[in-house]
Amino acid sequence: MEKKILLLLPLVFFVLSTPPHAATFRVVPISDKLDWDVARAHCREHYSDLFNVRNQAQADMIAPYKGWIGEPASDGYCAECHDGTEWHSHLCSQIDSFICEDRLNLAQEEKTWEEALQHCRELQDGGLSAYDLASLPGQHQTVLDRMKLGGLDPNTKGMWVGLRFLAGERLWMDGTRAHSPNLPECPDQQQHCGALGYDSQGWKTLNCSETRNFICNIRE
Repeated sequence: MEKKILLLLPLVFFVLSTPPHAATFRVVPISDKLDWDVARAHCREHYSDLFNVRNQAQADMIAPYKGWIGEPASDGYCAECHDGTEWHSHLCSQIDSFICEDRLNLAQEEKTWEEALQHCRELQDGGLSAYDLASLPGQHQTVLDRMKLGGLDPNTKGMWVGLRFLAGERLWMDGTRAHSPNLPECPDQQQHCGALGYDSQGWKTLNCSETRNFICNIRE
């Protein structure tokens, strides 16, 4: 059984005297066929989430693709994108291809760790999400794979992430304790800020006053 939904999106204009930092994300179409719940779990594990359409520009981004999108389920039905302006509603238990979004942001500006933290927290995506320096426990290789697939190429050897040695503990910005054989138990006094190496070395601690590229992500 199928329902048809016409997507009508309001046109909204914003005028800002000083444009804030703009968050970016990419469309990731997945050809594997899964039910809606499993598709969403896949997107959240490997990227950010199922694609959510928030405005006309984003509807245009997924116009070439077909599959589940991240609209809330209603009465056991979930939304499937057909052409970016029209959605079909199918039983969520049906299998279909799906569309993920990846909101991992690599900033190629070179900033200190504190400056990078402030930059991430000022990112704007229409007020829909809050950003922070990325908390990425256990995701070293996954993050590198996402960056390479998205064509994100840093121009510094290490990229700041939301990891810091504080009060005797290695903590991510979301409060998770960091566990990695590459991280020293007690780093040098100035090397208390976490970075990701664009190689196989994984997480490392560096001098917080060094300037590096950095990674922002949605604050959970």
